[in-house]
Amino acid sequence: MLLRAIAVCLLALLLPADAPAQDLSASAGRLERLGVSGTCSATLVRPDVAVTAAHCVRPDQVRQGDAPQLFFRPGWPRDAGRMAVVDVVRHPLYAPAREGERWRFPFDIAVVRLARALPERVNPPLALGRPPEPGEYLTLVSWKKDQDAPVLRPCQVVPGVEALVTIACRVAGGESGGAVIRAGNGAPEIVAVLTSRAQIGSLPVGQASALELRLAPMLHRLD
Repeated sequence: MLLRAIAVCLLALLLPADAPAQDLSASAGRLERLGVSGTCSATLVRPDVAVTAAHCVRPDQVRQGDAPQLFFRPGWPRDAGRMAVVDVVRHPLYAPAREGERWRFPFDIAVVRLARALPERVNPPLALGRPPEPGEYLTLVSWKKDQDAPVLRPCQVVPGVEALVTIACRVAGGESGGAVIRAGNGAPEIVAVLTSRAQIGSLPVGQASALELRLAPMLHRLD
């Protein structure tokens, strides 16, 4: 209970007065596939576009015939329902056929287009921020498997694998694609996307792909 109270206090300090926790939940969401129990997290970067991890989605999963198969469920409001995904673009340097090759891990990023734009006053998309620095406290917003709402918690950036953002938070199934957010000193900014979990010594960590130089070309391809 004490650790949970400390985490809540830290998160409150990270969030500016005009950006309540609900706003970050409203920008986040869950990707769901028909007939598949596994899920991933995703975050709005445009009213009709969300960013996630590339290993979570493939273009051939969008439809089966004329029937939508992939959906985005906003984290707020709870009764918002879900929106069909109509297009998927994965980073061109993400090579699923070469699993195990570490060079591809920083490019585990994808964007999905929704069937229609969500209202920005209810589901505000996040702006892109500069890469995080070691020692910085950021907010991880992700949707754990079998939970009915996104989870928000503060995580410190720690040294880790080169070219990846490593955060000192334990992560679980369903959180891939979650947003690593800089939520202080102005409007919240998304800086990275959670892609995997690991352990440094006895410390459980999450690993994320920075977005600063990688998101814009993918949005251009989606256009």
